[in-house]
Amino acid sequence: MFSVSSSFRANRVGIINSVDNSKFPLLVTRLAHGMQVSEKTEVFSQDELIKLESSLGLEETDLKILLDSINLILTQAALTGTNSESLKEQLEVAGVENEKSAAIIEVWHNSGKQIIESLKLRLSKPQQLDDIHWSLGASISSKSQAEQKSPHAILQFTMKNQKDSEAITVQMNHEQLFSLHQSLQSIQDKLDSLK
Repeated sequence: MFSVSSSFRANRVGIINSVDNSKFPLLVTRLAHGMQVSEKTEVFSQDELIKLESSLGLEETDLKILLDSINLILTQAALTGTNSESLKEQLEVAGVENEKSAAIIEVWHNSGKQIIESLKLRLSKPQQLDDIHWSLGASISSKSQAEQKSPHAILQFTMKNQKDSEAITVQMNHEQLFSLHQSLQSIQDKLDSLK
């Protein structure tokens, strides 16, 4: 089902196992419920994420890894049609604690069919990236600070679905572009694990 790479074990499983056993089932249930919505929306508001960090005792990046990991497990189970027993074996091999594994399996048993149907619906009408254009620029803030330049990249994504196309233009500084690069790398790792 999902790739049990050493990075999955080291980074993700440790964070999953660190969550309080009484709070973990509620978190998995909430994520599974969010996956059942036909339109892709954020499961947690920004305020809820801040409260979750505090409640679970996690840093922002660790919370993001936790949520992404649970989402990845459920998504890969849905995409591969994994049954509860196979999911249990995969979680065991990955090193997920029994209590956490039991919570994931129970949610999968109760919500798996709905998650699969929702994913089918979302995947049946996706937008696709048709083209990318980019340019580089620099902003100078004022005459007195002529030597200070603020470099940025301008990306234009042309998105297409069955009916029409749409151009999305984004301006990013170095930090934002690096963050996008890291996100794309994470997506690539997840795609590689599905092979």
